[in-house]
Amino acid sequence: MTTMSFTTERRRLSAHTDHSLDCDSAPPNHRAHRIWFLIVVMAVMVAAGVALIGGLVKGLADIGGAFSSAGALLEPASWDRFFAGFGRLAALAVFAVLALMLLRRRTRKSAKK
Repeated sequence: MTTMSFTTERRRLSAHTDHSLDCDSAPPNHRAHRIWFLIVVMAVMVAAGVALIGGLVKGLADIGGAFSSAGALLEPASWDRFFAGFGRLAALAVFAVLALMLLRRRTRKSAKK
């Protein structure tokens, strides 16, 4: 296989590479990429925090409003609402525990290296 190569300014370009001759050959801007990556990570964290707080509030409101009177203890709809709120809180608790376990595992692995 033959390659056509020629030199420009200081870099040697080859037509055999994946890059076109007319494309931008400047190095990537790592600082800008890191800034945008951190912005995306922060946006995801804010969205996760809002979802967590919203889920907690909704779960507590469902549990708190399930039994408005003593007669509501015998109504199936009240028990459905109670267990819906309890399930939402339990799911959030399990998710938080799993996230903490994964975070702890990552910190232990990085400490071993």
